[in-house]
Amino acid sequence: MGFFVVPVAAVEPGPGEGITVKPATGDVGQYANFTRTQGAQKPGADLNAVAMTDVEVVQGDTDKGTGVYLVQLVDAPLALYTGSVPGLAATNPEAAGVTKLDANSSSSLAYRRYLAAKRDSALRLANKALGRTLDVQYTYEAALNGFAAEMTAQEAAQLAKLPEVWRVDRERMQYIQTDAGPWWIGADGIWDGSSTGGLDATKGEDIIVGVIDTGIDPWNPSFADMGGDLYDHTNPWGPGTYVGVCDPANTAPAAGVVAYDATFPCNDKLIGVWGYTSADANPRDTNGHGSHTSSTAAGNVTYNTTITMPNGLAFHNDISGVAPHANIIMYDACTDTGGCPGAALSAARDQAILDGVDVINYSIGGSYWPDPWTDVDALSWLSIRAAGIFAATSAGNDGPAPGSLGSPASFPWVTSVGNLTHNRAYVN
Repeated sequence: MGFFVVPVAAVEPGPGEGITVKPATGDVGQYANFTRTQGAQKPGADLNAVAMTDVEVVQGDTDKGTGVYLVQLVDAPLALYTGSVPGLAATNPEAAGVTKLDANSSSSLAYRRYLAAKRDSALRLANKALGRTLDVQYTYEAALNGFAAEMTAQEAAQLAKLPEVWRVDRERMQYIQTDAGPWWIGADGIWDGSSTGGLDATKGEDIIVGVIDTGIDPWNPSFADMGGDLYDHTNPWGPGTYVGVCDPANTAPAAGVVAYDATFPCNDKLIGVWGYTSADANPRDTNGHGSHTSSTAAGNVTYNTTITMPNGLAFHNDISGVAPHANIIMYDACTDTGGCPGAALSAARDQAILDGVDVINYSIGGSYWPDPWTDVDALSWLSIRAAGIFAATSAGNDGPAPGSLGSPASFPWVTSVGNLTHNRAYVN
Protein backbone atom coordinates (compact mmCIF):
# COMPACT_ATOMS: atom_id res chain seq x y z
CA MET A 1 0.00 0.00 0.00
CA GLY A 2 1.23 3.54 -0.69
CA PHE A 3 0.73 6.68 1.32
CA PHE A 4 0.43 10.40 0.72
CA VAL A 5 0.59 13.31 3.17
CA VAL A 6 -2.10 15.97 2.92
CA PRO A 7 -1.71 19.55 4.21
CA VAL A 8 -5.04 20.94 5.31
CA ALA A 9 -6.49 24.26 6.46
CA ALA A 10 -9.02 25.10 9.12
CA VAL A 11 -12.66 25.49 8.14
CA GLU A 12 -15.74 26.65 9.94
CA PRO A 13 -17.34 24.03 12.21
CA GLY A 14 -20.81 22.66 11.73
CA PRO A 15 -23.33 22.55 14.57
CA GLY A 16 -21.42 21.57 17.69
CA GLU A 17 -22.28 19.78 20.87
CA GLY A 18 -20.04 21.77 23.15
CA ILE A 19 -21.50 23.93 25.88
CA THR A 20 -19.55 26.97 27.01
CA VAL A 21 -21.59 29.73 28.61
CA LYS A 22 -18.77 32.11 29.56
CA PRO A 23 -15.34 33.18 28.38
CA ALA A 24 -12.50 30.88 29.37
CA THR A 25 -10.78 31.93 32.57
CA GLY A 26 -7.73 31.13 34.65
CA ASP A 27 -4.74 29.15 33.46
CA VAL A 28 -6.55 27.89 30.37
CA GLY A 29 -4.83 30.80 28.63
CA GLN A 30 -1.88 28.43 28.40
CA TYR A 31 -4.00 26.00 26.40
CA ALA A 32 -2.84 26.85 22.91
CA ASN A 33 -0.52 29.11 21.01
CA PHE A 34 -3.23 29.46 18.41
CA THR A 35 -6.90 30.30 18.47
CA ARG A 36 -9.25 32.12 16.17
CA THR A 37 -8.89 35.89 16.22
CA GLN A 38 -11.91 37.64 17.65
CA GLY A 39 -14.27 38.55 14.84
CA ALA A 40 -12.73 36.21 12.26
CA GLN A 41 -15.61 34.12 10.98
CA LYS A 42 -14.62 32.91 7.51
CA PRO A 43 -12.53 29.95 6.39
CA GLY A 44 -8.96 30.99 5.81
CA ALA A 45 -9.18 33.97 8.17
CA ASP A 46 -5.92 35.18 9.67
CA LEU A 47 -4.93 33.35 12.82
CA ASN A 48 -3.06 35.15 15.55
CA ALA A 49 -1.52 33.99 18.81
CA VAL A 50 -3.96 35.07 21.48
CA ALA A 51 -4.86 33.71 24.89
CA MET A 52 -8.00 31.65 25.31
CA THR A 53 -9.03 34.13 27.97
CA ASP A 54 -9.63 36.61 25.13
CA VAL A 55 -12.09 34.40 23.30
CA GLU A 56 -15.66 33.55 24.13
CA VAL A 57 -16.86 30.30 22.63
CA VAL A 58 -20.60 29.82 22.68
CA GLN A 59 -21.91 26.76 20.92
CA GLY A 60 -23.98 23.77 21.84
CA ASP A 61 -27.18 21.84 21.84
CA THR A 62 -28.97 21.38 25.15
CA ASP A 63 -31.72 19.15 23.79
CA LYS A 64 -29.89 15.86 23.32
CA GLY A 65 -30.85 14.09 26.55
CA THR A 66 -28.44 12.05 28.68
CA GLY A 67 -24.96 11.36 27.38
CA VAL A 68 -21.26 11.29 28.23
CA TYR A 69 -19.73 14.75 28.50
CA LEU A 70 -16.07 15.75 28.65
CA VAL A 71 -15.57 18.49 31.23
CA GLN A 72 -12.40 20.55 30.82
CA LEU A 73 -11.14 22.53 33.80
CA VAL A 74 -9.47 25.91 33.69
CA ASP A 75 -5.87 24.82 34.37
CA ALA A 76 -3.75 23.78 31.41
CA PRO A 77 -3.01 20.08 30.95
CA LEU A 78 0.48 18.73 31.56
CA ALA A 79 1.65 19.01 27.95
CA LEU A 80 0.64 22.67 27.62
CA TYR A 81 1.44 24.12 31.04
CA THR A 82 3.99 26.96 30.71
CA GLY A 83 4.60 27.84 34.35
CA SER A 84 1.93 30.35 35.38
CA VAL A 85 1.30 28.85 38.84
CA PRO A 86 3.73 30.21 41.47
CA GLY A 87 6.09 27.50 42.67
CA LEU A 88 5.31 25.09 39.83
CA ALA A 89 7.79 24.96 36.94
CA ALA A 90 6.68 24.72 33.31
CA THR A 91 6.07 21.22 31.95
CA ASN A 92 5.42 22.15 28.31
CA PRO A 93 8.61 21.04 26.51
CA GLU A 94 9.13 24.28 24.60
CA ALA A 95 8.67 26.39 27.72
CA ALA A 96 10.91 24.06 29.72
CA GLY A 97 13.65 24.07 27.08
CA VAL A 98 13.49 20.34 26.27
CA THR A 99 12.46 18.38 23.19
CA LYS A 100 9.98 15.96 24.76
CA LEU A 101 7.72 15.83 27.78
CA ASP A 102 8.82 13.61 30.66
CA ALA A 103 5.65 12.85 32.60
CA ASN A 104 7.68 11.49 35.53
CA SER A 105 10.11 14.37 36.00
CA SER A 106 9.97 16.18 39.34
CA SER A 107 8.28 19.23 37.79
CA SER A 108 5.73 17.03 35.96
CA LEU A 109 4.91 15.03 39.08
CA ALA A 110 4.45 18.23 41.09
CA TYR A 111 2.09 19.70 38.51
CA ARG A 112 0.18 16.41 38.20
CA ARG A 113 -0.40 16.46 41.96
CA TYR A 114 -1.63 20.03 41.65
CA LEU A 115 -4.04 19.05 38.85
CA ALA A 116 -5.34 16.06 40.80
CA ALA A 117 -6.09 18.20 43.84
CA LYS A 118 -7.84 20.84 41.71
CA ARG A 119 -9.81 18.16 39.87
CA ASP A 120 -10.96 16.55 43.14
CA SER A 121 -12.08 19.95 44.36
CA ALA A 122 -13.92 20.67 41.11
CA LEU A 123 -15.70 17.31 41.31
CA ARG A 124 -16.86 18.04 44.86
CA LEU A 125 -18.28 21.38 43.71
CA ALA A 126 -19.87 19.72 40.66
CA ASN A 127 -21.55 17.09 42.83
CA LYS A 128 -22.83 19.79 45.15
CA ALA A 129 -24.16 21.88 42.25
CA LEU A 130 -25.99 18.90 40.75
CA GLY A 131 -27.20 17.48 44.04
CA ARG A 132 -25.81 14.03 43.20
CA THR A 133 -22.51 12.22 42.82
CA LEU A 134 -21.24 12.05 39.28
CA ASP A 135 -20.15 8.62 38.02
CA VAL A 136 -16.79 9.58 36.51
CA GLN A 137 -15.83 7.43 33.52
CA TYR A 138 -12.34 8.82 32.97
CA THR A 139 -10.03 11.51 34.30
CA TYR A 140 -7.56 13.49 32.16
CA GLU A 141 -4.35 15.30 33.01
CA ALA A 142 -1.86 15.19 30.12
CA ALA A 143 -3.60 15.93 26.82
CA LEU A 144 -6.66 17.46 28.49
CA ASN A 145 -7.36 18.50 32.08
CA GLY A 146 -10.69 17.32 33.40
CA PHE A 147 -12.98 14.31 33.43
CA ALA A 148 -15.74 12.51 31.55
CA ALA A 149 -19.07 11.60 33.12
CA GLU A 150 -22.63 10.81 32.11
CA MET A 151 -25.15 13.57 32.65
CA THR A 152 -28.07 15.34 31.06
CA ALA A 153 -27.59 18.29 28.74
CA GLN A 154 -29.11 20.54 31.39
CA GLU A 155 -26.60 19.29 33.95
CA ALA A 156 -23.77 19.88 31.49
CA ALA A 157 -24.91 23.45 31.01
CA GLN A 158 -25.07 23.85 34.79
CA LEU A 159 -21.49 22.59 35.22
CA ALA A 160 -20.26 24.94 32.50
CA LYS A 161 -21.24 27.86 34.76
CA LEU A 162 -18.84 26.79 37.53
CA PRO A 163 -15.72 29.00 37.75
CA GLU A 164 -13.51 25.86 37.83
CA VAL A 165 -14.87 24.67 34.47
CA TRP A 166 -13.61 26.00 31.17
CA ARG A 167 -15.60 23.97 28.68
CA VAL A 168 -18.06 21.06 28.42
CA ASP A 169 -18.39 18.91 25.27
CA ARG A 170 -20.65 16.00 24.55
CA GLU A 171 -18.79 12.84 23.56
CA ARG A 172 -18.63 12.03 19.84
CA MET A 173 -18.33 8.53 18.42
CA GLN A 174 -15.53 7.90 15.94
CA TYR A 175 -14.89 4.79 13.86
CA ILE A 176 -11.96 2.67 12.74
CA GLN A 177 -10.76 3.28 9.15
CA THR A 178 -8.95 0.54 6.99
CA ASP A 179 3.08 -6.56 2.68
CA ALA A 180 4.24 -4.46 -0.02
CA GLY A 181 3.77 -1.17 1.81
CA PRO A 182 7.25 -0.50 3.26
CA TRP A 183 8.88 -0.81 -0.17
CA TRP A 184 6.11 1.07 -1.92
CA ILE A 185 6.63 4.13 0.29
CA GLY A 186 10.42 3.89 0.31
CA ALA A 187 10.89 2.68 3.88
CA ASP A 188 13.77 0.47 2.73
CA GLY A 189 15.73 3.67 2.06
CA ILE A 190 15.37 4.53 5.75
CA TRP A 191 16.33 0.99 6.76
CA ASP A 192 19.63 1.05 4.82
CA GLY A 193 20.36 4.77 5.26
CA SER A 194 20.25 5.64 1.55
CA SER A 195 17.34 8.09 2.04
CA THR A 196 18.06 9.51 5.50
CA GLY A 197 20.00 12.58 4.39
CA GLY A 198 23.08 11.59 6.34
CA LEU A 199 21.23 10.44 9.46
CA ASP A 200 21.68 6.94 10.80
CA ALA A 201 19.85 4.06 9.16
CA THR A 202 17.00 2.78 11.33
CA LYS A 203 14.23 0.23 11.46
CA GLY A 204 12.65 1.85 14.50
CA GLU A 205 15.14 0.90 17.18
CA ASP A 206 14.57 2.78 20.47
CA ILE A 207 11.20 4.10 19.25
CA ILE A 208 7.90 3.43 21.05
CA VAL A 209 4.87 3.39 18.75
CA GLY A 210 1.53 3.91 20.46
CA VAL A 211 -1.44 2.53 18.51
CA ILE A 212 -4.99 3.60 19.43
CA ASP A 213 -7.37 1.03 17.97
CA THR A 214 -9.42 -2.14 18.62
CA GLY A 215 -6.82 -4.05 20.64
CA ILE A 216 -4.06 -6.44 19.59
CA ASP A 217 -3.41 -10.15 19.12
CA PRO A 218 -0.43 -10.76 21.42
CA TRP A 219 0.25 -14.21 19.91
CA ASN A 220 0.69 -12.88 16.37
CA PRO A 221 4.33 -13.35 15.21
CA SER A 222 4.37 -9.71 14.11
CA PHE A 223 4.50 -8.82 17.84
CA ALA A 224 6.86 -11.52 19.09
CA ASP A 225 9.96 -10.68 21.14
CA MET A 226 12.21 -11.88 18.30
CA GLY A 227 11.44 -11.14 14.67
CA GLY A 228 11.99 -13.39 11.69
CA ASP A 229 15.19 -11.46 10.94
CA LEU A 230 16.45 -12.61 14.38
CA TYR A 231 16.24 -9.07 15.79
CA ASP A 232 15.81 -9.47 19.55
CA HIS A 233 13.86 -6.51 20.90
CA THR A 234 14.94 -4.56 23.98
CA ASN A 235 12.40 -3.24 26.44
CA PRO A 236 13.35 0.45 26.96
CA TRP A 237 12.07 0.26 30.55
CA GLY A 238 13.96 -2.92 31.41
CA PRO A 239 13.00 -6.61 31.20
CA GLY A 240 9.58 -7.41 32.63
CA THR A 241 8.52 -3.77 33.01
CA TYR A 242 5.21 -3.19 31.27
CA VAL A 243 2.18 -0.89 31.44
CA GLY A 244 -1.57 -1.40 31.39
CA VAL A 245 -3.01 -4.91 31.64
CA CYS A 246 0.54 -6.35 31.71
CA ASP A 247 1.58 -4.35 34.80
CA PRO A 248 1.06 -6.30 38.07
CA ALA A 249 0.86 -2.99 39.94
CA ASN A 250 -2.17 -1.96 37.87
CA THR A 251 -4.65 -3.63 40.21
CA ALA A 252 -6.66 -0.53 41.10
CA PRO A 253 -6.47 1.69 38.01
CA ALA A 254 -8.17 5.00 37.45
CA ALA A 255 -11.85 5.08 36.55
CA GLY A 256 -12.66 3.35 33.29
CA VAL A 257 -9.28 1.64 32.88
CA VAL A 258 -8.95 -2.15 32.61
CA ALA A 259 -6.90 -3.67 35.45
CA TYR A 260 -3.96 -6.09 35.37
CA ASP A 261 -4.59 -9.36 33.54
CA ALA A 262 -2.06 -12.08 34.39
CA THR A 263 -3.10 -14.05 31.28
CA PHE A 264 -2.18 -11.28 28.82
CA PRO A 265 1.36 -11.91 27.47
CA CYS A 266 3.44 -8.79 26.93
CA ASN A 267 7.11 -9.05 25.93
CA ASP A 268 10.11 -6.89 24.96
CA LYS A 269 8.33 -5.96 21.68
CA LEU A 270 4.79 -5.44 22.97
CA ILE A 271 5.56 -3.51 26.16
CA GLY A 272 2.05 -2.47 27.17
CA VAL A 273 -1.65 -2.78 26.44
CA TRP A 274 -4.35 -0.50 27.87
CA GLY A 275 -8.07 -1.20 27.82
CA TYR A 276 -10.98 1.21 28.42
CA THR A 277 -14.23 -0.14 29.79
CA SER A 278 -16.59 2.14 27.86
CA ALA A 279 -15.09 0.69 24.66
CA ASP A 280 -13.91 -2.86 25.35
CA ALA A 281 -13.02 -4.54 28.64
CA ASN A 282 -10.94 -7.14 26.79
CA PRO A 283 -8.00 -5.64 24.85
CA ARG A 284 -7.43 -8.85 22.89
CA ASP A 285 -8.26 -7.95 19.30
CA THR A 286 -11.39 -9.75 18.10
CA ASN A 287 -12.00 -7.22 15.32
CA GLY A 288 -8.61 -7.46 13.59
CA HIS A 289 -8.21 -3.78 12.77
CA GLY A 290 -5.88 -3.01 15.67
CA SER A 291 -3.58 -5.92 14.90
CA HIS A 292 -3.58 -4.90 11.22
CA THR A 293 -2.61 -1.27 11.88
CA SER A 294 -0.04 -2.24 14.53
CA SER A 295 1.66 -4.69 12.19
CA THR A 296 1.60 -2.16 9.34
CA ALA A 297 3.30 0.46 11.50
CA ALA A 298 5.74 -1.63 13.51
CA GLY A 299 5.20 -5.34 12.92
CA ASN A 300 8.18 -7.68 12.91
CA VAL A 301 9.86 -9.00 9.80
CA THR A 302 8.23 -12.38 9.15
CA TYR A 303 9.19 -14.75 6.36
CA ASN A 304 7.06 -17.10 4.27
CA THR A 305 3.85 -15.68 5.71
CA THR A 306 0.61 -17.19 4.43
CA ILE A 307 -1.66 -14.58 2.80
CA THR A 308 -5.22 -15.75 2.16
CA MET A 309 -7.43 -13.94 -0.34
CA PRO A 310 -11.22 -13.51 0.10
CA ASN A 311 -11.88 -16.39 -2.32
CA GLY A 312 -9.79 -18.75 -0.19
CA LEU A 313 -6.78 -18.80 -2.50
CA ALA A 314 -3.53 -18.55 -0.51
CA PHE A 315 0.08 -17.69 -1.29
CA HIS A 316 3.23 -17.02 0.73
CA ASN A 317 5.31 -13.87 1.03
CA ASP A 318 7.75 -12.07 3.32
CA ILE A 319 6.20 -9.13 5.20
CA SER A 320 7.31 -6.36 7.54
CA GLY A 321 5.99 -3.26 9.25
CA VAL A 322 7.45 0.12 8.37
CA ALA A 323 9.43 0.20 11.66
CA PRO A 324 9.88 -3.51 12.45
CA HIS A 325 12.33 -2.99 15.31
CA ALA A 326 10.17 -0.48 17.23
CA ASN A 327 8.34 -1.28 20.47
CA ILE A 328 4.53 -1.16 20.58
CA ILE A 329 1.94 -0.08 23.14
CA MET A 330 -1.70 -0.73 22.26
CA TYR A 331 -4.53 1.48 23.55
CA ASP A 332 -7.82 -0.38 23.02
CA ALA A 333 -10.35 2.45 22.85
CA CYS A 334 -12.72 0.92 20.28
CA THR A 335 -15.42 -1.72 20.43
CA ASP A 336 -15.28 -5.04 18.62
CA THR A 337 -17.70 -3.63 16.03
CA GLY A 338 -15.46 -0.66 15.25
CA GLY A 339 -17.08 2.19 17.18
CA CYS A 340 -14.74 4.33 19.30
CA PRO A 341 -16.32 6.40 22.15
CA GLY A 342 -14.85 9.86 22.40
CA ALA A 343 -14.24 9.69 26.16
CA ALA A 344 -12.21 6.49 25.77
CA LEU A 345 -10.22 7.96 22.89
CA SER A 346 -9.38 10.99 25.02
CA ALA A 347 -8.25 8.68 27.84
CA ALA A 348 -6.02 6.78 25.40
CA ARG A 349 -4.38 9.96 24.09
CA ASP A 350 -3.86 11.16 27.65
CA GLN A 351 -2.17 7.89 28.65
CA ALA A 352 0.02 7.84 25.54
CA ILE A 353 1.57 11.14 26.66
CA LEU A 354 2.12 9.79 30.17
CA ASP A 355 3.75 6.63 28.75
CA GLY A 356 6.20 8.71 26.72
CA VAL A 357 5.48 7.20 23.31
CA ASP A 358 7.39 8.69 20.37
CA VAL A 359 4.76 8.10 17.68
CA ILE A 360 0.98 7.63 17.69
CA ASN A 361 -0.79 5.73 14.92
CA TYR A 362 -4.48 6.64 14.78
CA SER A 363 -6.46 4.93 12.01
CA ILE A 364 -9.73 6.29 13.41
CA GLY A 365 -11.90 9.26 12.58
CA GLY A 366 -15.20 10.80 11.65
CA SER A 367 -16.69 12.60 8.69
CA TYR A 368 -17.19 15.89 10.54
CA TRP A 369 -14.86 18.93 10.35
CA PRO A 370 -14.93 20.68 13.75
CA ASP A 371 -13.23 23.99 14.43
CA PRO A 372 -9.69 22.98 15.51
CA TRP A 373 -9.26 26.13 17.61
CA THR A 374 -11.97 25.12 20.08
CA ASP A 375 -12.75 21.43 19.52
CA VAL A 376 -11.97 19.13 22.46
CA ASP A 377 -10.34 16.48 20.24
CA ALA A 378 -8.26 19.06 18.38
CA LEU A 379 -6.90 20.49 21.64
CA SER A 380 -6.01 16.98 22.74
CA TRP A 381 -4.00 16.47 19.53
CA LEU A 382 -2.35 19.85 20.03
CA SER A 383 -1.16 18.64 23.43
CA ILE A 384 0.30 15.54 21.79
CA ARG A 385 2.32 17.65 19.38
CA ALA A 386 3.39 19.97 22.19
CA ALA A 387 4.59 16.93 24.15
CA GLY A 388 7.03 16.09 21.35
CA ILE A 389 5.06 13.16 19.90
CA PHE A 390 4.59 12.60 16.16
CA ALA A 391 0.97 11.79 15.31
CA ALA A 392 -0.09 10.05 12.10
CA THR A 393 -3.85 9.93 11.53
CA SER A 394 -5.85 8.35 8.71
CA ALA A 395 -7.12 10.72 6.05
CA GLY A 396 -10.51 9.09 6.35
CA ASN A 397 -10.98 6.19 3.91
CA ASP A 398 -14.43 7.71 3.46
CA GLY A 399 -16.20 10.61 1.83
CA PRO A 400 -17.88 11.60 -1.42
CA ALA A 401 -14.78 11.73 -3.64
CA PRO A 402 -11.12 10.69 -3.90
CA GLY A 403 -9.05 12.78 -1.52
CA SER A 404 -11.93 13.34 0.92
CA LEU A 405 -10.71 14.14 4.42
CA GLY A 406 -12.34 13.63 7.79
CA SER A 407 -11.38 14.41 11.37
CA PRO A 408 -8.82 14.46 12.99
CA ALA A 409 -7.06 14.56 9.60
CA SER A 410 -8.36 18.13 9.20
CA PHE A 411 -6.48 19.39 12.27
CA PRO A 412 -3.38 21.48 11.41
CA TRP A 413 -1.08 19.78 13.94
CA VAL A 414 -1.37 16.16 12.82
CA THR A 415 0.03 14.37 9.77
CA SER A 416 -2.75 13.01 7.58
CA VAL A 417 -1.96 9.71 5.87
CA GLY A 418 -4.05 7.98 3.23
CA ASN A 419 -3.92 4.88 1.07
CA LEU A 420 -3.09 5.54 -2.57
CA THR A 421 -2.59 2.30 -4.52
CA HIS A 422 -0.32 -0.70 -4.93
CA ASN A 423 0.84 -2.90 -7.76
CA ARG A 424 -0.67 -6.22 -6.68
CA ALA A 425 -3.30 -7.80 -8.92
CA TYR A 426 -5.48 -10.83 -8.25
CA VAL A 427 -5.94 -12.63 -11.53
CA ASN A 428 -8.61 -15.27 -12.08
